[in-house]
Amino acid sequence: MTSDGGPLDRATAAAWTREVLAARLDEPLRAEGFTRPAKSIAYTRKIDGGKQRIDFDLVMRPRYAKDAVQLTLFTSLLLPEVGAKAAELRGEPFVRGKPDLVQRELLGTLVRNPPVLTFRTPAELAAHVPTIEGYLRTGVLPHLDARRTVRAFAEPKAEVITRLGGNDGQWGAEPVVVAAAFLVLGEPERAKELLTTAYPPDSPSRPRYEHVLAAVGC
Repeated sequence: MTSDGGPLDRATAAAWTREVLAARLDEPLRAEGFTRPAKSIAYTRKIDGGKQRIDFDLVMRPRYAKDAVQLTLFTSLLLPEVGAKAAELRGEPFVRGKPDLVQRELLGTLVRNPPVLTFRTPAELAAHVPTIEGYLRTGVLPHLDARRTVRAFAEPKAEVITRLGGNDGQWGAEPVVVAAAFLVLGEPERAKELLTTAYPPDSPSRPRYEHVLAAVGC
């Protein structure tokens, strides 16, 4: 609720969030290499071949708290060369409208059972900072620190795809992005092997990605 008693709007919630970030998180995240423009609620860090982002997100009047705002966050990995190669193979970007984005992780994949954080006042928002600091320390930063190069992105993904195989056609386009990373690294045989594993002849996804396999010489 705003000071005049009206419903909380996005502009006000974002302004409160920026104030809290500036007061509590800018400095510790700057020490980790992240910066935040004054009008943003996202942090960016340059890495080899791209950028990493920590994006805070505001969900206005969620169904379980109609008079409040939910605060959550997610991470993004942006590797322009990999994104361009994946788009070349697929014929379209991995994420429409975001050609550099190769990986996005929601908070629930980085921290086990995170509680829902809602706020109606600046004080309620500020009270969540220790919880957010815990998310950053135990989940978000370790995840991003482990993915600071193209290879550091590709190898863990490739290990999972190789271990699970065709996965009943549930991979979607993710293996194409990982294969693109190996092509950028100058390892076409790794790309071929990965795509063949992810999209075997009996996979429901095989027809959709047949042109990708052909493009890399499978």
